[in-house]
Amino acid sequence: MRLAGDCPRRLLLIQRRHVVAIAMPGPKSYQFDTLSLHAGQQPDTQFGARAQPVYFTTSYVFKDTDHAASLFNMERAGHVYTRISNPTNAVLEERIAALEGGVGAIATASGQAAMHLAIATLMGAGSHIVASRSLYGGSHNLLQYTLPRFGIDTTFVNPRDLDDSQSHSSQYPARVR
Repeated sequence: MRLAGDCPRRLLLIQRRHVVAIAMPGPKSYQFDTLSLHAGQQPDTQFGARAQPVYFTTSYVFKDTDHAASLFNMERAGHVYTRISNPTNAVLEERIAALEGGVGAIATASGQAAMHLAIATLMGAGSHIVASRSLYGGSHNLLQYTLPRFGIDTTFVNPRDLDDSQSHSSQYPARVR
C-alpha cells in the first residue's frame, strides 16, 4: 500500500495498482450544465434515486412537540407546511441560486408574486417608484392601486422619453435603478 502524493489537491490510496479511495479536499467548481442538473440536491439515501423526487404533501410529521416548536419558531431548518416550503421547491431554489451565483433564491407561483415580494423587500412606506407606462396590466395595477395602500407611490413615465424618465428619477433618492 502507498500514498500517491504527486496529484495536486488529491490524495490517492493505491493498493496493488487499484485505487481504493479518493479524497479531494477543497471546494469543487462545477460548470453550468452540472449545476443545472445537480445543484441543491443529494441522491436519495433510502432508494438511491439521483433525480429529485416530487413531494405531493401538504404537511409534515414532527418527531415530537419540541421538534415542531423549533420549526415553527424558525430555530431550525425544516418544513412545516407546503405553502411555506417543501423539499421539491427547496431544491429548485438552491439550484437557481447556484446557477446565478447567489446565496439564495425564492420560488414564487407567479411573476406578480415575485414582483410584489421584491418590492416589499426593497421598499417601505414613504418609498417612491418610477416605472414605465408600458407595463403589463397586472404589474400596473399592483403599482397603481395596491402598493399605495402600503405607502409606496409610483410615477409612471413614457419609456421612450428619456428626459421625462430622468427628471422623475432624479427627484427621488435611488434605492434601485
